[in-house]
Amino acid sequence: MYRTWRDSTGKFSVQAKFVGFGDKKVTLQKRDGKLIKVPGSKLSEADQKFYREKCEQRPG
Repeated sequence: MYRTWRDSTGKFSVQAKFVGFGDKKVTLQKRDGKLIKVPGSKLSEADQKFYREKCEQRPG
């Protein structure tokens, strides 16, 4: 599911879907297929909550 991800300042946003989390970075896939890694701490509070909930849902 693609969604708009924003940084904590609100100045940067990207349409992407959550791929994973590791090494304190969130991996997102943009609509063009490119993967980007963003430090989790740099994301907005709402996006931090979103990826944490996604991580809790994953088995393992």
